[in-house]
Amino acid sequence: MSDLKTIVRDTQSYINLPLLYEHWYVAGLSEDFSREPLGRTLLEKSIVFYRTEAGDLVALQNRCLHRSFPLAESKLKGDNIVCGYHGIEYSPEGEINNVPCQTQCPSGKLRKYPTKEAGPFVFIWMGNPENADESKLPNLDYLENPNYLSFHGVKYLEGNYLLMQENLNDLTHFTFLHANTFGADNKLLDDSFLKLPLEYPEINGVTGCYRILNNAEVLKAELSPEQQAAVGDSELVNKNGGITHSPGVWLGSNVLQVKTPAPGQPESYNMYINHYLTPEKHNSCHYWYSVTADYLAPDPDVIALMQQLFSTAFEEDVYAVKHMQHLLSEDTTDYKEINIAGDKAGVQIRRKILEWAKEENPTVT
Repeated sequence: MSDLKTIVRDTQSYINLPLLYEHWYVAGLSEDFSREPLGRTLLEKSIVFYRTEAGDLVALQNRCLHRSFPLAESKLKGDNIVCGYHGIEYSPEGEINNVPCQTQCPSGKLRKYPTKEAGPFVFIWMGNPENADESKLPNLDYLENPNYLSFHGVKYLEGNYLLMQENLNDLTHFTFLHANTFGADNKLLDDSFLKLPLEYPEINGVTGCYRILNNAEVLKAELSPEQQAAVGDSELVNKNGGITHSPGVWLGSNVLQVKTPAPGQPESYNMYINHYLTPEKHNSCHYWYSVTADYLAPDPDVIALMQQLFSTAFEEDVYAVKHMQHLLSEDTTDYKEINIAGDKAGVQIRRKILEWAKEENPTVT
């Protein structure tokens, strides 16, 4: 069943909801795609990517219309792709331009997917191309600021993407799942962290979750000596959390607000921690992330240390999702699932995912 009452209380029913196509998803990093055809499965659709001689990205159905030979295993001829089985040639629009063994070209056409490059990422629209509204893309301009510390990474989830979406909207697992990474020697994540007030703002019909901390002494310790001097005795407020932008994009932030900044000094120090989830199949998922800090210079040594920290921490989330998915898929023992206080944002996201599913699938009740 997929009614609201069921999916709020039953994770198995929730992750069995149909995949959602009428949204932008990350297809990969811009650097992934070149003049060498690349095949990638996204939302159970096999797609071939390549760049034209001018560098424009092409995303087509990865299947020769003759006998289903994968075009990702084929070659380019100028801006066209030529099937490696019988030499049938397709244009960047998916049209058949040449069939070597005959003079007439069939009228068949490959599906073409709209794409858009933003920051280091390539986004792809998996639904009706006429609905590919670029205004629905997240604003990632800060990822391209050369003065900010910024890095990104990629992982692979052996589980349904909604398990990870729910993980991201839950701030109560940090103290435990991330005890050896984000929580190691970190006063921000001791037991008192769980007692801090939470805010649940609603933005564009989606509920976010943010934790608020006002301990200036602890917060100042996160800044450099120069930044501590600039902050002085000002009251500080830390707002840490994020919000689901779309089924495949979660936008996180860790903002240190300076209530009374000195003249010429920042009103806030901002770190943006985003996660990009693109289902491969129903129970597997491509997973990218990006981290940007506008108060840290792009020092290679600092970036290397932070990359290691964040990569290890996110691997802990990957580990959790893998093991939850295994039990959900394999264990038939009857049980009654419970919700706890930390699930508030996650439950609201379940409601939103169901709403999106109903918009695309009339059979979803």
